[in-house]
Amino acid sequence: MVRMIDTPYGFEQKLSKDEFEKLGRFACRWSHIEHTVSNCLRRLLDMDPKIAQIMVFPLTLNAKMNAISDVVEHRDLSPYQIALLQELKPLILAIQYIRNTVLHGVVIDLFPDEPPFRPDQLCRSRVASLSAFAWRKGGPRGLQSNTTC
Repeated sequence: MVRMIDTPYGFEQKLSKDEFEKLGRFACRWSHIEHTVSNCLRRLLDMDPKIAQIMVFPLTLNAKMNAISDVVEHRDLSPYQIALLQELKPLILAIQYIRNTVLHGVVIDLFPDEPPFRPDQLCRSRVASLSAFAWRKGGPRGLQSNTTC
C-alpha cells in the first residue's frame, strides 16, 4: 500500500471519513472540468492529443479559457455556440474561487495554542486566501475595497 506524505499541520485527523470523501469527490470533479476545457481547446486548434499533452494540458485554466476566446474570434460559430461560451466564462471564474477556497483553504492550523483559522468563517471573498498570520499582523494589506464580508 502506498502511503501519503503527512502534512505538517495535522488536521487530517480532525476530518471525518465523509469530509475526506467530499473533498476527494470535489477534487475529481474539478479535474474533470479542467480536462474538458483542455479538450475543448485541443479540438478548436485541431491538435493531435499527443501534442496537446505538451502544448495545451499544462496551461493554466485562465490561459486555456483566454486561448479559447481568442480562437473562437476566428471561427464561424453559431449563435448558440457563442451563447454557451459566454455563459461558461463567468461560471469558470466563479468555480475557480470556490475551488480555491474549498481545496486550498480548508483549515489553516499554524499555531497549536490557538484554534484553527477558517477563513470562510470571516468572509466569503478573496480574504479566504490570506493566512492567519496576515490577520494577526493588522489585517490584509492591499485588500480591495470591493471585497465584501
